[in-house]
Amino acid sequence: KAVKKSGGSGCRAIDLLKPSQAFAHVACAPAYLVAPYAVGDVRRTRALHEAIHPQIIGEAYDRERRVLLPLLRTERRGIPIDGKGLHEDTRAGLLLWNRLDLWIQKRLKAPDLDVGKPERLADALEEAGLVEEWILTAKDRRSTSYQSLREVCSDRQLVDVLKFRNILRTQIRTFAQPWLAQADYGGRAFCSFNQVRRAEERRGGKSVGARTGRLSTAPNLQNVPDSKMPIATTAKQWQKIKHRGDALFVPLHGAKLIDLRARVCAPRGYLLGDHD
Repeated sequence: KAVKKSGGSGCRAIDLLKPSQAFAHVACAPAYLVAPYAVGDVRRTRALHEAIHPQIIGEAYDRERRVLLPLLRTERRGIPIDGKGLHEDTRAGLLLWNRLDLWIQKRLKAPDLDVGKPERLADALEEAGLVEEWILTAKDRRSTSYQSLREVCSDRQLVDVLKFRNILRTQIRTFAQPWLAQADYGGRAFCSFNQVRRAEERRGGKSVGARTGRLSTAPNLQNVPDSKMPIATTAKQWQKIKHRGDALFVPLHGAKLIDLRARVCAPRGYLLGDHD
């Protein structure tokens, strides 16, 4: 990772690297260094493909065909949504979002701060003296992600509040509001399922779907953020859960995430899975 000193233009390297970023700059390595490994990767992958492709392609293709009809039926029928409950949850979430922004502005002594803009947030953290060195993104910008701030920001409670705010924002903007926009016209949310990468005519030929074959939907009905994350709003509660790696300390009374899954009504004879 690159680290930028607060208030300076110089960067230095430190021995911290996420597994996901291990090959981010492999293109900058000399060809003589990476070529032997690259050639081996290609040859082994091709040999493996040629060996197992005839055995699995038929089964995989048939599985995708069996899934197709249930997906088409779901697209036509839609998914029942508890619109009234979701309206109440969204309203409460928006009010909490505003309270979080006010708390962050007060904490950083920056009443005009737009918390949603990373560069302005980074400036406010520097001015408050909470960050002395920055972890840089691939584009050499100061990273304000939760993982980065946990390493460089001296105010752990503020970092927790920022993460909680980001999760709540995702719940509202990515899920609750798009669902409500459809549920208001009949109590159901409708989506298109994408089994393969393809061009969507209704979006001007824009590509949708995953190249890997992973199922996706538009609007999003998958990977709903979990509302059961351990959250403490008082010091006494924090003492009980702080040993958990995913616990957050959010010192605002009544702070909680939206239970989105509770607002999806499974049709008669169906059960909701753990995630989707």
